[in-house]
Amino acid sequence: MLLHHAGHFDKHRGRGASSLPAACDWEFRLEDCKAPADTEDIIKTVRLVNTKQRDEELQSDFCFSLIRVVLGEDEDGEALTTVAPKYLLDLIDSPSFLTRWGPNASKMLELLDQMLTEQSEQLEASGYDPSGARVRSDDWRHRCIRADIKTDTFRQAKKRLLEHGEIDIAGDYVTRVKA
Repeated sequence: MLLHHAGHFDKHRGRGASSLPAACDWEFRLEDCKAPADTEDIIKTVRLVNTKQRDEELQSDFCFSLIRVVLGEDEDGEALTTVAPKYLLDLIDSPSFLTRWGPNASKMLELLDQMLTEQSEQLEASGYDPSGARVRSDDWRHRCIRADIKTDTFRQAKKRLLEHGEIDIAGDYVTRVKA
């Protein structure tokens, strides 16, 4: 196992040569996670994000707290401590899809979210239920192409987003699932 610092400018990748992740079968990133502190012994809460999984689907993120545990006292009466992880099964924190999907798919999701927000506002202004917002797939594709996403890249990323449950396509319309 190799532990590595995050990049200086891009905190979503390891520092150093790009050949390092290429040589790995698995890659994970630890990032801060916001969670209520239910005890003063919690040092911090972090999320483990699977950013690369060779020959398999990416694993789901999970969060855990780092808990200060007192082991005893030294000869001066000072507490001897260590840190233990506590898995947080029920913690729901903001998804890390921006780092998981890469810049093109992330941009595509951002554009889709913008379009769905616009559609929701139009529905609400017309007296309709805004939760029924959906966007025509062709309109989404055209907006992505105008944002300099190549047609083949759009098609491949759309397929991955659909397979991983980030979007849903019904007929000519697309909606977000994990927005």
